[in-house]
Amino acid sequence: MIKLSVLTTIFNGEDFIDEMFESIISQTFKDFEWIIIDDGSTDSTWEKLKKYNDKRIKLFRLDSNRGVGFASHYALSLARGEYIAKVDVDDLSMPTRFEKQISFLNDNPTIDLIDTFVQYFPDNKSVSESARYKFYEEVHEKYVNQYLSVDEISEELYWNCIIINSAMMARKDSVLSVGYSCDLKQGEDYLLYYEMNKAGMKFYKINEILVKVRISGVSTTSSNWDKIDDIKLNIKSVERNSFLINDKRPLIIWGAGKNGKDTLNYIHQIYGIKPSIFFDSDKTKAGKSIEGIAIEQPRNFKGYKICVASSYGQNEIIKTLKEQNYKPLIDYYVVL
Repeated sequence: MIKLSVLTTIFNGEDFIDEMFESIISQTFKDFEWIIIDDGSTDSTWEKLKKYNDKRIKLFRLDSNRGVGFASHYALSLARGEYIAKVDVDDLSMPTRFEKQISFLNDNPTIDLIDTFVQYFPDNKSVSESARYKFYEEVHEKYVNQYLSVDEISEELYWNCIIINSAMMARKDSVLSVGYSCDLKQGEDYLLYYEMNKAGMKFYKINEILVKVRISGVSTTSSNWDKIDDIKLNIKSVERNSFLINDKRPLIIWGAGKNGKDTLNYIHQIYGIKPSIFFDSDKTKAGKSIEGIAIEQPRNFKGYKICVASSYGQNEIIKTLKEQNYKPLIDYYVVL
């Protein structure tokens, strides 16, 4: 059996193909097949793909744009490798990426999926000056590059997608046991990882930057934020419903900033639920209210369930909750 199947799905990626090929052909690990699906591109993607002459490359073209979920499902069905790795057309893999990930999986048979630290970079000067890029560079990069244990990654996957699609390598049989959703045009990666995590599979991160992730103004993700947020909420619906509907304890929203307000609006609109109080460590907010609900500084919360709703303070809040033996999904939950 071939050791590694590299899977790439592309829709209108003509601008990035040459850089992508250079980063993959330059890998120090050479024993792989590279399955590339052109997902109905309308630019010169197909013509550019055909110019590369490497026996490891297998090109397939869809007649129309079916979406990344369908294309990923198709690519996975063609894979012959023991392991699979995802490569996105606009991102760049460091030369030793495959070698180090394969070595890790070989040495750690209980791990199903290995991710790496990443570095975000702007596609051009305009992007580099955008608020979106600054968020990725200053906030999100630190979030995804945390030193986390297997158990900590498992918990985090219930809140957000901490796994970077273009940096992942996994055991093919583990991925096949869940599979990609053919129906999703965005969010197929988070759904895969979420369901693998629920099934008890284990994830880990190599604490080294082995992938550079491009931030541009033309990617599928960048142009569909609202849809992706809705998909993320749908993916998390079973656990969220159990926490908010079945558990009858009074609710505290911990965080009285924008995230806290958005959480209040969401759970009230969808579930007709309002918290008893807000918690916030900012002393200037104490004594104020949001829609008539008092904001207090954190105090004894025994007997309450908690919605954690602080983008910047989430880790510290969860640490405090765990010190009081609060359990994720049971006693506290991150809605947004």
